[in-house]
Amino acid sequence: MNMKKYISIAVLSIATLTACEQTPKKEEVNKRTKIGIETVDKDNFEEVKSLRLFDNVQEAKAARFVNKYIAFLKEDKSDVDLKNWIATKSVTENFINAFNKTLADTNSTFDPVINSEEIPEKGFQVVSNDDQDYVTLQRVSNPSYTIKVKMVQVDGKWKVDGCGAVNIPTDKQ
Repeated sequence: MNMKKYISIAVLSIATLTACEQTPKKEEVNKRTKIGIETVDKDNFEEVKSLRLFDNVQEAKAARFVNKYIAFLKEDKSDVDLKNWIATKSVTENFINAFNKTLADTNSTFDPVINSEEIPEKGFQVVSNDDQDYVTLQRVSNPSYTIKVKMVQVDGKWKVDGCGAVNIPTDKQ
């Protein structure tokens, strides 16, 4: 009976040492941030959860906002519903005011957030975050079409302060 205990302990010790040796070193671990976001499913236009890699929270929040916005547009709600939806998101008061003004000033087929008359089928993905406070997104189905999302920190949290034609200077659009 004692021999079985010694063998069990030896096997467990060897297994533990082997597992420790196979753990990747800190330098080898991918340093990108894993953040769950919701994207638009190309087949049925419903939101589906997926895990994407982003360099920072700023990029993740920009992509998430635009893709959730597109999913909401596909529900074909009224402008009042859209304004109410925007007001519940992680956006600044400045964005809400600029959005409401831009929406009132544009024709009914143009969408100021995606800066287009056409709602993209597959949503947007992050291209870069090279410009200070701006994240560049490109259409998944048409990578040559890009929009900028202006992100600002308010009380330590990243919020959308501009997107597409809303509160983005013309030279940045």
